[in-house]
Amino acid sequence: MSKPPTSFKLVIFKVLSVVLTCLSTSHAQTTSPLPKHVNSASLNAAQRGLEWLSQQQHADGSFGSKDEFAQNVGVTALCGMAFLSSGSVPDAGPYATH
Repeated sequence: MSKPPTSFKLVIFKVLSVVLTCLSTSHAQTTSPLPKHVNSASLNAAQRGLEWLSQQQHADGSFGSKDEFAQNVGVTALCGMAFLSSGSVPDAGPYATH
């Protein structure tokens, strides 16, 4: 079995970073005070990451570059988890239309 290309690992790392940050920020929104690893910089990073992800989505709803990982179910699922963890669902939230 061949090793995944480095760019695939980078995409997965970026998406997982956004998911984990969003999960911690969604928890932070329901409790006070914020956990010590969540601050305004991490909240801003999560928002920028979600905005970037929303711009990467293809018309068919998938994610991935045209050369690699086009319509990859795993990458699309991870991106969907990032949007869900931010509070967006198909009918509500800032990324509901994506």
